[in-house]
Amino acid sequence: MEEFDDYNLLFEKISQKLKGLKHYIIGVDGFLFSGKSTLAQKLCAHLSLAYYDWDSIILRGGINSKYTYDFKKFQKICSQNNQIIIDIVLLREILTSANLIPTITIYTKELDINGNWIDKSNHEISEVHLQNVSSSLPRPLDRYLPHEKQIVDYHLKYKPHTHSNFIFKHKTDYSKDGFYYVYVGS
Repeated sequence: MEEFDDYNLLFEKISQKLKGLKHYIIGVDGFLFSGKSTLAQKLCAHLSLAYYDWDSIILRGGINSKYTYDFKKFQKICSQNNQIIIDIVLLREILTSANLIPTITIYTKELDINGNWIDKSNHEISEVHLQNVSSSLPRPLDRYLPHEKQIVDYHLKYKPHTHSNFIFKHKTDYSKDGFYYVYVGS
């Protein structure tokens, strides 16, 4: 697994791996708001592919529900494209359900300004936390909203942060003006 904090270096490596392939699936995985869509849009532009908004297949049930997906729509889109980039929460779970195997997977890690892995909700979810989820999460697991718990459970089951071809890391600073600022690079 190789780690990158520069889009161009990552895209160069991906282009090398895809050379000569007529069919491929690139999966972009990560927590909510970790930069999956930004990375996928830039990669689509680099590879001259159309970007598809995968959030459109999420069936919205409100804040107190788990994520569910329109699998028929997902499979239809995938079957109509020989080269596709899929950026969505619970990526491996969805691909497994659709019997699809990605050619390349990229995991996006959002880092705080000090380089610690965080998710958008500012809950630390480190590999230590994932190994010992009950005692080390910022709040007890039963206090998480259903979709938050679903994402933690997904990480425990699939460990996408350790089973991806590439990790893309970027820094975010929440300390300014109540907005977040993304820094690419160290």
